Amino acid sequence: MSGNRVSCSGCTFGFNIGPHTRWIDSPNIFGGSVVGNTAAGAYFLFNVNGAGTADSPIAIVNNTFGSTASGTACNGIPASSFVMCNDSVVSPVQAVSLSACLSNC
Repeated sequence: MSGNRVSCSGCTFGFNIGPHTRWIDSPNIFGGSVVGNTAAGAYFLFNVNGAGTADSPIAIVNNTFGSTASGTACNGIPASSFVMCNDSVVSPVQAVSLSACLSNC
């Protein structure tokens, strides 16, 4: 996935990569890359939950992170530019500060 732009005002997710935020029992997506995308205005700009496997990780690099929405969303979790859950296998991953895993948002 490349060259996409999400600009919203207070939407929950900019990019949601993987199905587990909503569908916890589904298998991980695998392979591919997320590169050269831009997100701004969402509470969680990039949410990675159920993406990649040990044999076929997802690559997430060279993306642009704008400002998040102000405040909290999804049961009071503070806004964050990048959320990655333990069930995801991403390599390489963009150097950003990670937030807590989200589920049932």
